[in-house]
Amino acid sequence: MSDILASVLTPPVLVILVLTAIILVGLWIVSVIWVNRDAKTREAPAMMWTLVAIVPVAGLVAYCLMRPPLNAADSTEQVMNLELMGRQLADYGNCPRCGEPVKSDFVACPNCRAQLRNVCGGCGRPLEPSWQICPYCGRPFTRQARQRSA
Repeated sequence: MSDILASVLTPPVLVILVLTAIILVGLWIVSVIWVNRDAKTREAPAMMWTLVAIVPVAGLVAYCLMRPPLNAADSTEQVMNLELMGRQLADYGNCPRCGEPVKSDFVACPNCRAQLRNVCGGCGRPLEPSWQICPYCGRPFTRQARQRSA
């Protein structure tokens, strides 16, 4: 039996086996370090995942399957994008007649031509229906002027 083993484990084969073992151990150490750093960027418990990653292949596979989908920078950017879209949508409303989206400063709906706001006779800026005076030029806005602008 030892003769067969000695004939298989020649010096070149032993060198290849040792190099393969060194490479595999190196990859394992790098994967544990990667899991630790990646868990920190994803705000996951880094020490727990590092201990899981010490199990050679199963730990790395488990981490890759169960890690949080976004890292901290990506989730912050996603929240900022949602806030920006919310602010942009706040500049819009809907036409009471046809329901089309209209900007908050539109005087008339571009779709159905319904009047959305009154216009100041002095400065021509749009006015809210509840206003009694133009806040831009100070001109009083009477009921007769409202009916004429309609």
